[in-house]
Amino acid sequence: MILLVHSNMSAITDFIMWADVEFAMQLELLETKRFDTQDCTIIDLSGADKLANIAQGEPLYVVCHGGEGSSTTYLDGEEYDWQALGKDIGTKMSAHAKDIILFACYAAHGQQGHRPIDMFATGIQSAGKKGVKITGYQGATVTNTMGTVTAREFGGVNHEPILVANAQPSKMKKAGKIDNQLRDTFTPQIQFDAFLKSVPKATPRAKAIAAADKAESFYAAFSKAFIEKQLYYPVGHQNALPIVVYAN
Repeated sequence: MILLVHSNMSAITDFIMWADVEFAMQLELLETKRFDTQDCTIIDLSGADKLANIAQGEPLYVVCHGGEGSSTTYLDGEEYDWQALGKDIGTKMSAHAKDIILFACYAAHGQQGHRPIDMFATGIQSAGKKGVKITGYQGATVTNTMGTVTAREFGGVNHEPILVANAQPSKMKKAGKIDNQLRDTFTPQIQFDAFLKSVPKATPRAKAIAAADKAESFYAAFSKAFIEKQLYYPVGHQNALPIVVYAN
């Protein structure tokens, strides 16, 4: 299941978030092996009661933004405390739910015990859920299908599915410049906005697929440039590895 941390997903127009959802869809299908039905449930916080339907072995992908040193997560004008969010999700999710992946930058950044992932786990635990595995990353993440495919193609190594940008200030400055240049060149947001306008009643699944499609050239060029300029952490680097905590 995929949860967008927002009260009304129809208000979300950010191509990055919807492309993230498409990536989560791909990962979920690999985990659940529902290749025949291509079945993925996409919800927002208004539909959180559906968390009770998570089946055994089914992961939950939590899609939102995160900030370095921040105790809150945000998405399109809405902000939520990590611990309160964990409690809300934990209260409503199925007892079968044992695997949560945080699609948020800096979810595992900071001092152990005080990181967003720790606060989220505390919230899950306070809701009476135990043995839940929660995965997050220390830095700015790239959670995109084409981004990962391109990194693997040009990196010469088997990058993890989720990519992490190198946090050195000089590299982050260069990364921001490349990001802005490529957005101007490939116009993924403008193209996605045009899709939303032309298909006002598009389903969440259709939005996710369209966002990934409109951003395909952008993310291919983005990841190629990041590999060439060494702006991703290399495979195996401690800052690129997933951080796992358990709500016990």
